[in-house]
Amino acid sequence: MPTPMTVLVIYGSLREKSINKALAMNAQRMAPEGLSIELLGIEGFPLYSDELEKRAFPEIAMRYKDAIRSAAGIIIV
Repeated sequence: MPTPMTVLVIYGSLREKSINKALAMNAQRMAPEGLSIELLGIEGFPLYSDELEKRAFPEIAMRYKDAIRSAAGIIIV
């Protein structure tokens, strides 16, 4: 069986009952065979600070960077 294509869906809301989060979760639920949907929210993502970035690039930002690079496509809701 071939490896499924991965699409990253990033939703930008912190609300538990967010419409954007619900859309992202439905995209994952409705994905056809052969398509893998990976969800990423913004929970824990720090506000931009060049001072923070100079000390050490935030780990969560590195995880997002890796996920974005490895995805075949990206959807932002």
